[in-house]
Amino acid sequence: MRGRAEECGLLDGLLADVRRGEGRCLVLRGEAGIGKTALLDYLVELASDVRIARAVGDGAGVRQLASALRADA
Repeated sequence: MRGRAEECGLLDGLLADVRRGEGRCLVLRGEAGIGKTALLDYLVELASDVRIARAVGDGAGVRQLASALRADA
């Protein structure tokens, strides 16, 4: 992704952690149009071998979502 090397590096590291068996939760926040969806698409493309749960919202309920994912593990 052009101009997003730092962000992509962080996502690559997160994915490496998951592949080592470490659970992770990623929350992307920001103004509309800054590329959050493009970053998620980048991650999903690289992560075909791991389970990804993707949700869209205004930030409310993140704790409940993470709790549900832990219970499902």
